[in-house]
Amino acid sequence: MGFPHILDYKDALNIVKHHQRLGEKVVLTRGTFDIFHVGHLDFLTRAKNLGQVLIVNVNNDTWVTKRKGERPARDEKMRAMLVAGQEPVDYTFIHPSYDIHPAIALAILAKPDIVAREDKDPELQELEKKILFESLGYNLDYRVLQRSGYDESSSAIKQAIIDRAKEEYIRKRLEQIGIFYIDQTSNPKK
Repeated sequence: MGFPHILDYKDALNIVKHHQRLGEKVVLTRGTFDIFHVGHLDFLTRAKNLGQVLIVNVNNDTWVTKRKGERPARDEKMRAMLVAGQEPVDYTFIHPSYDIHPAIALAILAKPDIVAREDKDPELQELEKKILFESLGYNLDYRVLQRSGYDESSSAIKQAIIDRAKEEYIRKRLEQIGIFYIDQTSNPKK
C-alpha cells in the first residue's frame, strides 16, 4: 500500500499552482528527519501554521551522506513515510539526487509562497535566501523559525542510545567478573 502524500518531485509545480489558484498559501520546508522526534513535529506544526498547505522535501540518502558524513539510520523512503504520516504535512517529496541544495531546487521548481527553516545554520540560511531571491526574481517569504522548548536532534538521540548501550555493556561485564556496579540513579546492583 502506497502513501498518497508521498509524491513525485516533478509534480511539485502542479501541486503548488493548484493550491495557489485556490487562494491558499503554500509553505515549503525540508529536512532529513532521520530519527523522528517531538522537535520535528513541533517544527512541522509551526511551519504549517504559516499557511494552509505544507510541503515537506525529505533529503535523499545521498545528500544526507554527503552533508553529514554518514548514512542516515533510516532510508529516504522510511523517513518520507514517517513525515507524510504527520498531521500537519499535506505533501511529501523525496529530493532527487541533484547536486543543487534540496530547498533551493524545490523552491525554484515549485515557487511556494513561504519557505520555512529552522534556525540551525545562520550562514546556510543567508546563502539560501540570497540564491532564492536571485533565482526566483521575486521576494520569497523566507521564514526562520526559532527553536522551541523541544531542543532535540536525531544526532543527540543516537548518541544517547550509544551511551546507554555502552553503560549497559560495562555493567554486565563487571557483573560477570563479580564486581558491583553502582548505577547513578539507584542502589548498587550485583
